[in-house]
Amino acid sequence: MLVFDQLRKADPQLRLLALMLCVGLAILSAGLWWVQVVHAREFQSQLEYQSSRTVRVPSLRGKILDRNGKVLAENRPSYNVNLYLEDLPPQFRAEYQRLAPRQIVTNRVPFWRRWLGASNVTTQYVKLDAIQKSNLTWQVRFNVASNTINEVATRLQQPRALDFADFQKHYQQRLALPYPVLKNLNDVQLARFEEQFSMTPGIDLDVQSSRIYPFETTAAHLLGYVRHDDSSAEGEFADFYYRLPDYRGQVGIEGGYDAELRGRAGAKTVLINNHGYRQTESVQEYAEIGKQVTLT
Repeated sequence: MLVFDQLRKADPQLRLLALMLCVGLAILSAGLWWVQVVHAREFQSQLEYQSSRTVRVPSLRGKILDRNGKVLAENRPSYNVNLYLEDLPPQFRAEYQRLAPRQIVTNRVPFWRRWLGASNVTTQYVKLDAIQKSNLTWQVRFNVASNTINEVATRLQQPRALDFADFQKHYQQRLALPYPVLKNLNDVQLARFEEQFSMTPGIDLDVQSSRIYPFETTAAHLLGYVRHDDSSAEGEFADFYYRLPDYRGQVGIEGGYDAELRGRAGAKTVLINNHGYRQTESVQEYAEIGKQVTLT
């Protein structure tokens, strides 16, 4: 062939170029072999043990105005503290090592090791059966979450005791979502949180919308009220794994114009691993803000 005929010539530059190309191809082949052969099972297991969950994201409810433009019903932000359990595995491991039962074992050691000061007494972890290990794991999770929540609640001066049954239910059914800790923080608590917990692992603020009526009970029979209802409205995507808190109008203007005020809910996709922890999330459909209703 022409290429080999050229290489047979005494051309050191051409031979150096050919050698560099061969080395590059060898490195590329080794990299492909490393990814496709050596780590094939690892990547395959990641795909098998990852799944996605869809979450319904409510829209911002529209305002109700009187004929002069005064607000009769609107929304205000409610700042809540949430616990993100997927950020706590290091604390879980440390607590597990602390609570795991140990036993003292006496071993026979050679004389020369005893002469060097080695001890024949060692401490080993006790082997647990499946039930004991499961109970210990739940205790570890509860202790870490309870201690974290108690620290936040104490500093923000809003007592909060973690209920084991409620925590276990959330962990088993809604692990991809954050666990609610404190709700409706006031300005002082919000400032304290930003000063003391803004960089704490697993703890973060969440902002949700709550319905308020500036004139309180004035014209309540006309305006109506709202109640918690997370169901999908007509025309919305209905197949969700989780639903964030939302409202539906009941009687009066809130109920009669609920379709206009409520807007259209959005959706986000949460990628979880085989343990149920959230890995990433992305917006699937943005929520559409509800329309304003002006009375005459």
